[in-house]
Amino acid sequence: MIYEDQVYDVTRFVEEHPGEEEVILNRAGKDGTGAFDEVGHSKEAHKQIRELLIDSLDEASADTITKARLATRKVKKTPSSVVML
Repeated sequence: MIYEDQVYDVTRFVEEHPGEEEVILNRAGKDGTGAFDEVGHSKEAHKQIRELLIDSLDEASADTITKARLATRKVKKTPSSVVML
């Protein structure tokens, strides 16, 4: 999972997560920054995630993720912004 342009191996934490396993599994291999921050995790949770850090994204990937993150914050999900194909 990606959090703030850092890559974390959350595999061993899935079963220990106080929330449902699905919360983590649904974000596996994806940017979970928004979801993690929305919950308002404790200082202990931030400490735990640092222990799972395995790498940082390369600059190009980090830029792509950051742009996508900013774009989703600017878009309001309203019926008029939904496109059906």
